[in-house]
Amino acid sequence: RIRRDAFAKVVNFRLALTEEAEAFRTRPIEGEHPYVWLDATYMKCRTGGRYASVALVTAIGMSSSGHKEFLGCACFDSESEAAWSEFLGSLRDRGLRGVRLAVSDAHAGLVAAVSRVLPGCSWQRCLTHLQRDIRGHVHSLAGQALAADLVRACAGQADADVARAAWDLAAPRVRALSRAAGDVFEGAREDALAFMSFPREHWQKIRTNNVQERANREIKRRSRVVQVFPSEKSLERLVGAVMCEQDEQWSASRYFAYDKIQELYDEKRRRKEPAAPARP
Repeated sequence: RIRRDAFAKVVNFRLALTEEAEAFRTRPIEGEHPYVWLDATYMKCRTGGRYASVALVTAIGMSSSGHKEFLGCACFDSESEAAWSEFLGSLRDRGLRGVRLAVSDAHAGLVAAVSRVLPGCSWQRCLTHLQRDIRGHVHSLAGQALAADLVRACAGQADADVARAAWDLAAPRVRALSRAAGDVFEGAREDALAFMSFPREHWQKIRTNNVQERANREIKRRSRVVQVFPSEKSLERLVGAVMCEQDEQWSASRYFAYDKIQELYDEKRRRKEPAAPARP
């Protein structure tokens, strides 16, 4: 009887935890989230009667109060445009609004889904992923280091026009290392410098996808014990539980100071205000 009671307590505790995680994962999204970080990581899971690698897509947003929030997660067969559109559409249906910048890697399906589901939202190509993409086309270690330094130097300018001019000057040097690397570098200029259209105090935190990278490491650390999940729902429940705990930690401190995040809305108000008449 004692063992039966203890077993019942464990079962009830797990059920309560599962319900809490599921409720958190599907809760209504309140308020505006001007910045959203998007990414996908692959996990082993049983699907369709066989074990395979599935894409776990996640979204983290920053609220208008300056706090990071876990917005949602879902499992798909691949990172296709249809999968990302379905995921972003579900976030929008739950109340996601006010998104001004989405930060991610350069996955074609993700970029196309952002432009279709989130009209008016800019897209920032993660500078860390861009450096990896360029280095992948350069064979020598010295050339890889030089290409990464050029990306870092151009994005580190204090003015958007200066950064674009520096990017154009650096393009021939990258192309000299590799033609493919030069094509990637030249084609990424506007997307890599999209963060410069926002307040300067925000640049350091919105030009990379490090927020998602850290969250993915925590998810994989907690899921390492399971190794292979019995179903996609079990994977989503575990991720919901992990991010519920993470979200509580994020709520204790702001990712952006309140006055700094308000600068984003002050600039919008100034653009809407009519300009003062010019003095003769």
